[in-house]
Amino acid sequence: MDQSSISKARPTTSTQGSWFAILAVSIAAFALVTSEFLPVGVLNSVATDLNISVGTAGLIITVPGIMAAIAAPLLPVSVKQLDRRYVLILLTAIMVIANTITAFAENFHILLLSRLILGISIGGFWATAIALSGKLAPSHLPIAKATAVVMAGVTFATVLGVPIGTWLSEFYGWGSGFWIT
Repeated sequence: MDQSSISKARPTTSTQGSWFAILAVSIAAFALVTSEFLPVGVLNSVATDLNISVGTAGLIITVPGIMAAIAAPLLPVSVKQLDRRYVLILLTAIMVIANTITAFAENFHILLLSRLILGISIGGFWATAIALSGKLAPSHLPIAKATAVVMAGVTFATVLGVPIGTWLSEFYGWGSGFWIT
């Protein structure tokens, strides 16, 4: 199928074809990836503050990945009747809630629970966001460009988000990076 037939197949209602929507998904991707990988930079601080070993603290990196692997195939099937835009908004809200709980977690169990919740958001977000980015693209824009804009959020998160979050955590405590994200 060539690009012109794909563009013609996309509806151009007032709720679709918006650069703003594509940028919003990219910003959400930035926040999600920063949230996912920020523990790498603050692991020692988490272990010290919660009086646990660094190995045990490493579970805050592992648990979201395992939960994402479970959620990625299950969530899209569970919500297939819903508008994907609203699903993405809900998953982003879940990320915000998980990060808020993470930022203020006073014990390891609460922290691990918040990271488990984040894993649901991660799995569902990636299972939905890439496909949705093509539908959000203006009809004159190739789907690949819209997807590239969304994926730029990932690039900026790994290059800027995680290092800046880690740096801020050095000054304001490890929870601050999650709160800001």
